[in-house]
Amino acid sequence: MHRWVLVLLALAPLPAWAGNGTKLRTLVQWPDAPCMTLVDRTQSAVLHLDYAIPNEDTDVTSDEVADSRTHQFFATCRTSLPLDVLPTWITAADVDAATTKGLVTVAIPPVQILETNEAWAGCWTRIVADDERRPITFAMADAGVDWDTSTLPPGAYTVHGYTYEPAVNLWVQRPGVVKVHDGDPDAAGPAAAITTGELSLYRDGVAQIEGCVDAPAGTTVTAEWTAADRPELEWVPFVVDAPVEGDAFTLELEAPEGLVERWGAVRATFTAPDGRGYSTMMPAMITVLPQDDPGMCGAGFIDQPCAETEDGDGSESSGSPGEVEGSAGCACANDRSSGHAGWWLAVLLLVFPRRRSAIVDAWSARSSRS
Repeated sequence: MHRWVLVLLALAPLPAWAGNGTKLRTLVQWPDAPCMTLVDRTQSAVLHLDYAIPNEDTDVTSDEVADSRTHQFFATCRTSLPLDVLPTWITAADVDAATTKGLVTVAIPPVQILETNEAWAGCWTRIVADDERRPITFAMADAGVDWDTSTLPPGAYTVHGYTYEPAVNLWVQRPGVVKVHDGDPDAAGPAAAITTGELSLYRDGVAQIEGCVDAPAGTTVTAEWTAADRPELEWVPFVVDAPVEGDAFTLELEAPEGLVERWGAVRATFTAPDGRGYSTMMPAMITVLPQDDPGMCGAGFIDQPCAETEDGDGSESSGSPGEVEGSAGCACANDRSSGHAGWWLAVLLLVFPRRRSAIVDAWSARSSRS
């Protein structure tokens, strides 16, 4: 997988390369992050966040900025399309530091800097300050991060890990959602997250899109899909005002004809009886294959025959090696280690020629989780 990230880094529209230019960035990992985290500030306003790293990365070269190869953490008040990641830079000062080192030789527009990006204005907060970026060491990762939420408005937040290593700075979104409240979760409105990852459906397939929710009684959910390769997104509902019960949900999506051989996105909007709402995006893309299910078990984008398993009555039926014990039938799932991932990266480059840096972020994060 890493070889494809290198290809993407080489294609990304960056103005200059340091000695670490094509080096893979060391990304934040989020093992065992819960889907729903409730922070009751009447008990404690500080949330401890655990994270991990795949390796230490501290050998900053002379042509890098002084605080290169560090991690920083942020929270946002919403999620976004899988390829519409946060801006590459945090501050203009970061751009200036990279410019001084010759890592940036062209003007960086305000939209590529988080502090001047209007679309994210008022919707993000630092968990770790710019001058407290953390060295990429096992000791720092083992210590985790303490997030003081005391000054935030109550509501739902998504946490992000940021690798600062100009000129290629990358994001990894933490799975799940954090809901901050002051003793009454309902008073903070709905919060939800989709846990289902990347999906590939046959044309006659049905996706089960799952997630967690914390919302007042009487909350409803509306879910929509869109083809993500259009200049203007057109959201098509497939669930409308369905009642929300309990702390988990499953949304059924019949394979949309409009996503055949295209990449799409899914969002779910939860609306409380008083009108307050919260929208969450599926964290990865969905696509529909151009054929019906041939009766094979999917392993990523390569199909394999279902293994024969024995039902409780002694009869044989199709099954997959990973199906639930005692169940009958073929329970198929995506295998993200498929060797054909590179083919789909090529598709992404063709479909999203202006989003190469975003694809680097998304696929690098995907690779770190594989």
